Amino acid sequence: MYDNAEPPFPLTYLNDLALAITK
Repeated sequence: MYDNAEPPFPLTYLNDLALAITK
């Protein structure tokens, strides 16, 4: 995860998408 308060929007969105795809 990211220690930053607000992680990059594209990364967070893509991460969620990738998780759903790889699930």
